[in-house]
Amino acid sequence: SAGLAITGDARVRNVAADRFNNIDADVRSRLNFEFNINDNASAFLQFIGNSNWGTKSLDTNGAATDEPLDNDGSINWDYNGEWDQNNNGRFSQAWVSVNNALGDGGSTKIGASYYTFGSGRILGTDDWDGLPQAFEGIWYDNEAGGLNLHAFYMNAIEWGASDSADQDLMGMTFDYELAGFALNPYWVRQSGNFDDDVLEINELTHGDWLGAAFSGSVAGFGFDGEYAQYEMGDVEASAWALGTSLELGALASMGLDSAITIGMTDAEAGFATGFATGVSNAYNGVAGLSNQLGRGGVWGSGDIQTTNVGLTFSPVEGWNGALGYHDVSGEMEYTEIDLTMSTTFTGGLNAMFGLSDVDNTNGAEGGKTFFTVLSMDF
Repeated sequence: SAGLAITGDARVRNVAADRFNNIDADVRSRLNFEFNINDNASAFLQFIGNSNWGTKSLDTNGAATDEPLDNDGSINWDYNGEWDQNNNGRFSQAWVSVNNALGDGGSTKIGASYYTFGSGRILGTDDWDGLPQAFEGIWYDNEAGGLNLHAFYMNAIEWGASDSADQDLMGMTFDYELAGFALNPYWVRQSGNFDDDVLEINELTHGDWLGAAFSGSVAGFGFDGEYAQYEMGDVEASAWALGTSLELGALASMGLDSAITIGMTDAEAGFATGFATGVSNAYNGVAGLSNQLGRGGVWGSGDIQTTNVGLTFSPVEGWNGALGYHDVSGEMEYTEIDLTMSTTFTGGLNAMFGLSDVDNTNGAEGGKTFFTVLSMDF
């Protein structure tokens, strides 16, 4: 290696729900090794550790035991049937990147890496997780005369037996710009041995997502949107999202640096995301800070429609705030109001404080949840 940079980050966060006598704190630490191999090649290794406070307990024999629930309240088992809540020092990411390996001017990355495809509504890594999803595969990028071609192939699930069909993911997208209007069409395919009791599928088959994201600005309004069609066997469903933002000049002139955002999404029943078959997508905060929709997000939670209105502001120097309203209807129905404040204290300590108030209209229990996150990069 021609050079080595060692960096990392540490985070402690607490979640307190008023409907439970629960103070749930967890700590995540990551240590990064970035290798500059030569002018055309680099490598990256990352170790990760995650632990919930209170899990360093003793069993009846006096030995340390780790048998808690996962951060989202579900049981987390590893492939050996052991508890997998406390993760001390395993590899999270490990990849090598090479430029112009084939002499075509493109770049290739291979290994295990965090990865978000497009908006992350279908496929993505959510950094909110204590153990963020890493994907194992190969990625290729090439400017290709200004089209910015991107393609990937990943092994989503490895069943282990030589006579079993793995589940694989592949896809591609490119950029197209015209007069300030950006268009990103994409195609994603997941293939392999599906076993889904809900869709009544248990055979060698595949599913496809075909869609496009777009963005631009008109009369001072910034906007972005996305449309996707999902097909798997006899299942066909579509989903769309649309958002806009506007800086509030009157408040900005007062030093408040405010902006308002409005977003809407709609997914038909049967529209699936990658998580339904073994991988994850972006879910944190997409329809409220309390994550009522869970890991499916706005496009993977069934027949779901969302409307979101947000206001960002800076009440005093060094502090940033956001106020959000979320209305969700369909298979789940609730409204939520969120307030977050963030700042950086002396010494580089980043802090976020959040309050979520949920009103479930479909009979489920709502309530308030308070978040505190302290983090530091080093």
